[in-house]
Order: sequence, then structure tokens, then C-alpha cells
Amino acid sequence: MQVIFAGGAAGVGASCVAIEIAEQWIVVDAGVRVDRSADPLPDLALLEGKDVKAIFVTHAHADHIGALPLLHRAFPSAPIYTSRATHLLMEIMLADALKIMNKRAVEEMEIPLYPAALVGSMLSRVRPIPVGESCTVGQLPGITIHTSRAGHIAGAMSLGFTSKQESIVVSGDLSLTPQRTVLGAVPPEIERPDLLILESTYGARLHPNRQAEEQRMAQAVAEGLKSGHVLLPCFGLGRGQEILLLLQAMQEQGVVPVFPIYVDGLVRRVCTAYQLMPEALTPRLGRQIRKGFLPFQGDNVNFVRDARERQTILDGPPACIIASSGMLTGGPAPGMPPGSLVIPMPRF
Repeated sequence: MQVIFAGGAAGVGASCVAIEIAEQWIVVDAGVRVDRSADPLPDLALLEGKDVKAIFVTHAHADHIGALPLLHRAFPSAPIYTSRATHLLMEIMLADALKIMNKRAVEEMEIPLYPAALVGSMLSRVRPIPVGESCTVGQLPGITIHTSRAGHIAGAMSLGFTSKQESIVVSGDLSLTPQRTVLGAVPPEIERPDLLILESTYGARLHPNRQAEEQRMAQAVAEGLKSGHVLLPCFGLGRGQEILLLLQAMQEQGVVPVFPIYVDGLVRRVCTAYQLMPEALTPRLGRQIRKGFLPFQGDNVNFVRDARERQTILDGPPACIIASSGMLTGGPAPGMPPGSLVIPMPRF
């Protein structure tokens, strides 16, 4: 067995690992680095001369899928395997990436990483595999693929690969703690893998009590609304949906008074997609969606449709606005009027 880390092993972003098992090469993830001061891409040159038979994707965050079109261009015949939910989310996330790249091309003369046609070609090679089961694929004879729920976001999975001689587990990004949108992680059914590649971005960080952080954030929003708009900038995929459900729950429980919530940017599009993947969410949310209830919408929740509506909201009475991006580097979030209260994403 051989392992090549083309990215992600010595820093955050550009996750990409190539694995030779049973004399066959596979690649897990191909992301980009969000930090614009660094080279955004994994070192795909390390894969030159390798006959990659298949590509696997753990989840749909940009640091794991942002370079997939370029990996597909290098290995166009290799199928791409991931969960059904991740496939749906990849379409949204890569469309958003194209939009951002085209905007930067006009405003900053920055050359896009890839064209829309390459993204379309790549997405046509995606094949869904079940989460929580073992399976085989025709491209990898002698190898069994083991998948399991990784928590983190909808559709995220850990991957295990076994052959007669060897075994390996790639965790992907993990969340052991159950969230409001997804259950916590469970390991693949490989008791003693020869090698474990474990995500460790926050491995040395002590997280505060989640329940206390949730109440603190909800109360900060309620207090801030007494004097004006409150902006919650957040990651469009995963964290935005958690915050929306959190605020609705706190209002229903009477922890904070009822106030209007507006959902904007990528957060809005991902909320809509989440409602198409009940199998990837908590059992409670899945039951609600199958019965026709839309958990990310409500009497006091409004999805912002365009720039004109956005301006009407900003000119109106105080409201809570959940919008991308989490780092205030793009999307609707930076357009808030001066004097608005900005509450950073909670670290739970």
C-alpha cells in the first residue's frame, strides 16, 4: 500500500489523498485552500503517471471538492463516488464557486481555475454509493468499500478500503457530537485498519459547552435587535442550517422573543437542497420532510430572493439576517449597513 498526500496534510484546505491498494490507485477528495494568499490547489503533479481507477468524495465543502474538476480533467475516465446528498450539494457549491471566480475575473483580472463546461463534465461522472454499508465497484476488483456517517454536514461520510492483504480508513471531516441537522459520526466497520488517516483540524482545541453557546448566541441576537439589524455571517453549507434551526428552536421554547429571520446567499440555496435529502438528516427532520413539513422555513423565516428585496429589508425594522460568507469575504454578508451588529459564528 502507498499513500500520497497531495494536499491537506500540513494545513487546512486542498485536501487530497491518493492511495494505492491491491495494486490500484484511487483518490479521496480534491479541494482548494480558501486562503487567497496561498496556492489554492493541491499538488496534482504528484499523481502524474498514476493510473487512477476511481475518485471518492467525503463531503461537499470547498476544501474537499474545489479542485475536483481539475482532477477530473487529469483522469477523465475515472468515476467519482460519493453519497447522493453530497452529489446534490456539489452541484450547488461548484456553481457558487464558478460565480465567484467569474466575478473575480471581471473585477480583479483573476484567471478562473476552470470553466463551467469542465464542472458539467465532472458532475456527469458522479455515481452515488450508500452510506453505512459495504459495497464493491467494477473499477476496483478485489477491493471492498466501507462507508459510514461522518456527522459534520449532510451527506458527509468516512471511507474504508479493504483487500485481502491490507486495509485503510480515511475519516474525512468528523463531528462526533449530534447536531440539529445531522447525527454524529460512526466509524467504518473495519476493526483494525492497517492505516488510519484522521482529520485533525480542531484536534487540539477545547470546545465550549454547546448548549451554553447556543443560548449565548440566541440571547445576543435578541439583545442586538433592540438597537438595529443583527448579522450572523456563516458558512453557507452546514453552519447556516444549524444556526437557523437553533434560532427557531429558541423562539419556540421561549428562550428569546419571536423576531423576523431572513436567510440570504448560499445559506438559502443549501437550505432548499437539504429539504431534498431527508435520508441524510436527523430522523426527526427526515420524518418532517417526508410528511411535507419544511423545517428550514416558518412563519417568521423568509428567504431573500434578490438585491431589491435585500435593500428593502435593510431599510426596514430590525431583523436577524443569516447570510454567507462566514469570513465576510463575499456574498451578501459584507453589504450590511454601518452600525449593524455582527455576531461571529459560534464555536460549538
